[in-house]
Amino acid sequence: MKTKNSLLPNVLKILSVVSIIFLFSCTKVPVLTEPNQNVPVAATPKASVQPLAPCFKDFNRYWSSNYTDHYYTTGTGPFQFYTFEKVECWIFDCTGPINVPLYQYYNVTQRDHYYTRSQSNYAGYVYEQIVGYVRASSTYGEVPLYQFYSPTQTDHFYTVTYGTYAGYTYEGVVGYVISIAN
Repeated sequence: MKTKNSLLPNVLKILSVVSIIFLFSCTKVPVLTEPNQNVPVAATPKASVQPLAPCFKDFNRYWSSNYTDHYYTTGTGPFQFYTFEKVECWIFDCTGPINVPLYQYYNVTQRDHYYTRSQSNYAGYVYEQIVGYVRASSTYGEVPLYQFYSPTQTDHFYTVTYGTYAGYTYEGVVGYVISIAN
């Protein structure tokens, strides 16, 4: 007869497997297909492979010197009057038990994009869309997405690199994302 202590290692193994399944709950499955066909085939030199990875997407940073506005999107542009600067980080492309929406707002008079986890009425700002998903806390090594604001330029700036940015003041952490440096 097994004692409670002898069952403990088996329970821990089961919990580990459940945790791994939970971690990759929005993982895309690898698919091998012939070009221009939707039928899976055996791996051949012609096969294309979609990587096995959680559902991430680029969070691209654009800048407009005309509007003095930073614009972040998962799109690739071009966007009129905006110049691509860099892929700031990866955000999540799927909902999940620990992913929360990242809302995009825009102020037409100030020409300022604003991103937040809170869906609310912000004076002068109009809701545009859910741009993707972030984590409310760092669960599996995600990094903070910092928010800065320049009152002279009326511009919100978001970055995974904490530091001092001329004319900007630190406002807090918007959410937790995947650093592309990892």
